[in-house]
Amino acid sequence: MENPGSIRTGKKQMLKGGISDPRNKALMKMFNLIGIGERAGSGVPDIYAVWESQGWVEPQVTEEYLPDRTILKLSFIGSVPEKGMKKSDRKKVTEKSDRKKVTEKTLSQKEIILNMMEPDKKYKVEEVAVRLHVGRTRARSLLKLLVEDGKVAETGTTKLKRYQITEE
Repeated sequence: MENPGSIRTGKKQMLKGGISDPRNKALMKMFNLIGIGERAGSGVPDIYAVWESQGWVEPQVTEEYLPDRTILKLSFIGSVPEKGMKKSDRKKVTEKSDRKKVTEKTLSQKEIILNMMEPDKKYKVEEVAVRLHVGRTRARSLLKLLVEDGKVAETGTTKLKRYQITEE
């Protein structure tokens, strides 16, 4: 993917995330209105996290000048296995990379959500996001993981969706 212009927040900050500075505010507003995109500055770090969890080659961000361009190269091939690996071992690496890796941070955030939830109370994504100091997209993905684990139940659809701790 290529965009005209340089990286407005700087490459280091863009990769770190947390600052949103869209070029096309009208387009960003449109995405926000349909429920995708939230001006949290988490887009690029989210891309890197997905690529890592899938075991794909790490994305590359480059800047070119005259004319100014920002280029994000995304590859859908697996990371290069170590030299000398048998073909059967390569398949095992691919199979393992199909399963999502859960970081310590994710485990910690899931635990915080479970500890904050009171029985018989339903929570909006925004409430969880504020409590964790994360964007709605991150809060939504954490809640989805907890639903998959059977620890949280979801009710409603889209903007009326609510989450509640399950009884163990």
